[in-house]
Amino acid sequence: MSEKDFLDSNVLGRSVAILLVVLCHVPTIGDFWTMLGPFITSGKLAVSLFVFYSGLLLEYQSKRAGQAFAIRPWLMKRFLRIYPTYWVGLLLTLVVGIVFNGKTYDIWTILANLSGMHLLMGSRVISSGYGSPYWFISLILVCYILFIFFHRVQLKELLIVGAMSLSLAGLYTRYGHYLSILAFTPFFLGMFISDYLRKGRSIPGGFAAHFAVTFFLLCILVFVYKHHYFMQIRYNLKVYVEMLGCVCLTIIPVSLAFCIACTFRWLRKNLPGVLNMLLCIGNVSFAIYCLHEPMLVLLEKVSSAGHPIIGLFVYGIVVGLISWALTVVANRISTNFRFRQAGIGSVGWENRQSHL
Repeated sequence: MSEKDFLDSNVLGRSVAILLVVLCHVPTIGDFWTMLGPFITSGKLAVSLFVFYSGLLLEYQSKRAGQAFAIRPWLMKRFLRIYPTYWVGLLLTLVVGIVFNGKTYDIWTILANLSGMHLLMGSRVISSGYGSPYWFISLILVCYILFIFFHRVQLKELLIVGAMSLSLAGLYTRYGHYLSILAFTPFFLGMFISDYLRKGRSIPGGFAAHFAVTFFLLCILVFVYKHHYFMQIRYNLKVYVEMLGCVCLTIIPVSLAFCIACTFRWLRKNLPGVLNMLLCIGNVSFAIYCLHEPMLVLLEKVSSAGHPIIGLFVYGIVVGLISWALTVVANRISTNFRFRQAGIGSVGWENRQSHL
């Protein structure tokens, strides 16, 4: 698998990740949707896949030919891409939580969540009552900070080994939020794969081999996180089972991304309409992430009225439209900032295109 295939298919990968996250939270809203209960822990796989792609793309963009990595505009771009959309989602979460689910939050919790670093500040994660997805914001911000300090490291293998050691140590000692710890390893793995592919190498193997590896690792993850359905594990062994899950979540993104890239090529050739729909989801995935949990109130209300399928349709349309609008606004803000940084100012569209 070449570098271009991995890069072209990353939007499809983000679609897969965000759909897994939504499936993780839908079962919390009512009896009808408890049938999706097995997907409740799918958020762990989604996080691992998403941060893997983040490391892959950030590393690629930082070493793009003819461009130097400048920290200040890079940070500003990340700020504009994340915070406006996140703050809209956070405001909606507060409104839904307070009005519909009786949630209350003190001013410190609100300010900590506004900063995006609430998890590291020891603050509660604001939720509308159906889940707590915003802990991921702190995680991705820390990944950005780590990227600034470590993207010039040549031996990314050392970063992977170090992050994995911290992950396993964190699980063994029960210190800190282990989801935050384990996500750094696939992030560094994505950076390593980017450097590996930029050297003209390719990921060996074919679709069948990587599908088999992905399926095998998924079976292990089912055992790790769903073992209570079919067997009991002694308490003193559970930490080692979770450590096994951490290792699987770290290495599975490579084979899974390979399968997604193969699927991308097949869909592009045989079902371009389906691919375009999935790419649309991927392009607005961050906005969906910020909006999907508070908007579950729509699905809950319509489902409780006896129309769960209609509720799912309404939920999907509303979340999709608002996510698209937020993404358009965020991209326009980010684009205007880049033009100002380049000294283009308010010139016409044709001149902007010429400059680019």
